[in-house]
Parts: sequence; structure tokens; C-alpha cells
Amino acid sequence: MSLSRLGAQSYSFREFDLAGTIVCMQRLGLTEIEYCGVHFKPDADAPEFAAIERTLLDAPLDVSCFGVEAFTADFDVNRRKFDFAEALGIGILTADPAPDSFDGLEELCDEFQIQVAIHNHGPGARYDKAQDTLNALKNRHLFIGACVDTGHVIRSGEIP
Repeated sequence: MSLSRLGAQSYSFREFDLAGTIVCMQRLGLTEIEYCGVHFKPDADAPEFAAIERTLLDAPLDVSCFGVEAFTADFDVNRRKFDFAEALGIGILTADPAPDSFDGLEELCDEFQIQVAIHNHGPGARYDKAQDTLNALKNRHLFIGACVDTGHVIRSGEIP
């Protein structure tokens, strides 16, 4: 991966539909995007999934991530999110995993070879401070890491 690749999170374009996000990205000259549920749900079984997949394949974008997704101890619900990521060729799911979800997430990361990145959401969130994320990552699968949102880091009173 080149360090010159820049992108955006689709939530930044929440006032636009899926096609509008692609236009925005092109106008900004960006090639990487992390989509979120604002634009489409992480469901490969949804009737609209084929059209979404076609639109994204035709777009000059690399959809490398999706999230921020909640993960719980419900293994089957979590598996459907991994099925979705695999279907779209997404290698990273950004997440707000509940503490009781980690054992199942480790199994899914290993099976799918898809990474989970804990996203800090600032004051009042489960993963507010950097140490909160570091504590959650301790002794976990190498495919479970962090997605650091520097804006939330600043809101939490820490230095990015």
C-alpha cells in the first residue's frame, strides 16, 4: 500500500446517495473509501445487494473498509457481516465490539482472513481513550486492531 493513497469515510457524504458519494470522491480526487450503513446495510442477502455491488465495481474507488459496525456475542449476526465483507472484497471491518464478542470475532477473523479495527468514538464511548482500545486488544488475534479517528482522539483530550 502506498502512503500517498487518501480516502474518506462515507459518513462525510451522508447527505448524498451512493452515486453522490462516488461523484464527491471523484471531485476531491480521492480513491479510497470506507462505506458505512448510511449508504447501504452490510447484508449480502439484501435484494439491492447486486446493484450496490455492480455500482461499486464500476466506480473508480477502492472500498477497503466498512463500518463502524457493532459486534455482540451473537455469532450468527457477526458472521453475516463477515459474509458481506467477503462478498464485496472488503478486508477490514471497523467496529465497536462488545467485550463478549471478541472470542467469536477471533474465530471469524481467522476463518475469513478479514481484519476488525476498533474505532474510537470519543467521550462517553466504550473505546474513548487510546488505553481503552489497547486494553481490549491485549492477547487478541493479530487481525483485531485499531482504527484511530484523530478527531475523536482530540475530543477525548488526547494527542493524536
